[in-house]
Amino acid sequence: MPDKSITVSDRFFSIFENFTIKDVSHEMRLLSKKELYLLLISVTDCDVDYSGEFVLHHNFVPFKNELLIISDVSKGKSGIDDEDLAIINSYKDRTMSCKTIKNANGDTLKMPPSEEEAVSIRRDLAINEIIK
Repeated sequence: MPDKSITVSDRFFSIFENFTIKDVSHEMRLLSKKELYLLLISVTDCDVDYSGEFVLHHNFVPFKNELLIISDVSKGKSGIDDEDLAIINSYKDRTMSCKTIKNANGDTLKMPPSEEEAVSIRRDLAINEIIK
């Protein structure tokens, strides 16, 4: 059986793991187009309840166009840029899970924290910033 893992950058790892914790939209702009699409697909496919997550919404807003393209591809719409279509379709036959996305060291992604865990982490980060 062929290896279905995908190797990504350390930046991708950091963004994914902090997606529900803080604003990572600026860092997302530094990803390659291929990694950006993978990130958006992975985060939207994760089995985490993001309802009410302000940070999550803030991270998605700058990438509305890319999200619409992903949606259009999944609906089989025509008129999509060839490069975008090729990138998104390259992930179509793969099972997207944290176990299939790895960094150069072979480490697999951790699931993003739940809303409750993210609130606790944000609180700790704010307190640590204040008491520095």
